[in-house]
Order: sequence, then C-alpha cells, then structure tokens
Amino acid sequence: MSSSLVIREWPGNCIFVLLTFQTLKKLIACLLALALASCNSPKGEGLMIGAYKMLSQSIKRSGIEQPLPGQTQMKIYTSDHMMYTNLNLSDSVASFGVATYEMTKSGVSEHIIYSASDSTATTVPQTFDLAIERTPAGFRQLIKNANSPEAQPFDMMEEYERVSKDTTSPLDGAWEGILTYEIRGNDTTMVDIIQYKAYQSGYFMFAHTYVDTGNRLHTGMGFGTFEMTGENSTRETILASNVGTTNQEFSIKIEFRGPNEYTQTWAAADGTQNMEVYRRMKKD
Repeated sequence: MSSSLVIREWPGNCIFVLLTFQTLKKLIACLLALALASCNSPKGEGLMIGAYKMLSQSIKRSGIEQPLPGQTQMKIYTSDHMMYTNLNLSDSVASFGVATYEMTKSGVSEHIIYSASDSTATTVPQTFDLAIERTPAGFRQLIKNANSPEAQPFDMMEEYERVSKDTTSPLDGAWEGILTYEIRGNDTTMVDIIQYKAYQSGYFMFAHTYVDTGNRLHTGMGFGTFEMTGENSTRETILASNVGTTNQEFSIKIEFRGPNEYTQTWAAADGTQNMEVYRRMKKD
C-alpha cells in the first residue's frame, strides 16, 4: 500500500487530504514520540511542583566524590517558589532557603531570596543553576561550582524522592510571616522574628531566624505533613525539626483574609498562645 498523500478537489472548491494507512501509522508514531519527549524534558514549572525528600547528598572536588551523611532535607516546589529545610543530625544545625525559580533547558534555575544556616543569614540574591535528571522515584540535581568564590571549587549532587500526596488546599504556596505575637494570659508581646512557610501536596515546612539578647542569630526549621480538618483549621505533624517538636502533632486555627493572607493560632506546650500572620509570596 502506498504511503503518499492523496489530495482531491470536490465540487464547491472543497479540498480533502486523504491519508493512506501507512502514512497514518507514521504520523501516530511521531505524535507519540513527541509526547514522550515532552514528558521527559523539564519544560514548565508544573513539572517540579510537589514535595521531595532528599535521599543522598555528596560533593565532588578535584575529581573525588565525598558523601555527606547525616543530612535530613526536604524541598517543596510550589507553582512559583522553592523552599528547602535542612537539619544536620550530628550537631542539630539547621539551615533553609527560599527562592523563586523557573525551568531551563537543562533543569531549574533557583533565585534565592533569603537563606540562613546556624548563626548566619543573608538577603544577598544568589542564583543556582541545577542540572536535573529524572528518576523513577523523583530526580537528581547537580550544582556546578556550588561553593563561595573564596573556597576551593566543588560540585554538589543531591538525589530526591517525590513524597507528594494527591491533595490540594487553599494553603498551597509559599508564605512570609509579617506579624508574630505571643499571648500569655492578659499579656501580648510582639516577637521580632523572620519566618517563612510553604505548603504543597500534603506537606509543609517552616523556618525562621531571630536574634537573642546577646545579639546572636538563631535558625530554626521543621517539616512534616498536614491536612485541612475544616475550613478554618489544620493538623500539622512535624517529622523533623531542631526546635524540640519532632514527631509532634499540632492543631492550628486558621483565619483567611482573602486568598493571599491568613492568621494562624496555636498553643505551645507551656500554654503560650502563638499568633502569626502570613502573606502569600508572589513572583515578580
């Protein structure tokens, strides 16, 4: 059977293109190949949206790869922001970062807005270009020359497992704290603290920095799962944290002020009521 196109003109100047069987088979094969290529290539931020648990981390310097054990890390990609939280299990040092991101030809470009580790923090913008390799469970990322300019060059490799749940909520997204209060009895105190939260696909994370009376900066973080238990309440289960709340469950009252601002109220173990106001982060 011929594989050529047959073009016929019918009365009324209507032109029909008739595809032979072989031509149709080839066209379908091409369309399937294009669809598969599209699925395997990092195009569109939607491909990254979700929650990911780090499986391994290593650095390569002068051709020698060195594993970095004892790191508990999560990443959340919302539709327009990325947030990661890390806990070093050997010394309980916490670190985190918040960024906007976009897909590139080779992977992801992350633009850090704020980051902190232990007693240091920075608002100096940083951009990291990640090469992304898809895996059956999630992805591997490679950052070339991940170090600061004054340090010996090294590459950083991380592998992640997708842990996202098939769920959505009005909290999904990245949030910046704008007001924080502690309420003890009749006394209400405003707390000077920088806070971020991210919710996506049934997972959440929080991170903060504050300066104590001795002018030392402290970094705190935690991540876990969450679910809406009503229009104005959530249940958050913290799976890892450096602030003494690991494997604990919290019932949190939520009050939305439109789609881009909410207030959360929760009780600490000592009975202190904590009230925090968050505003949705938007990509410029």
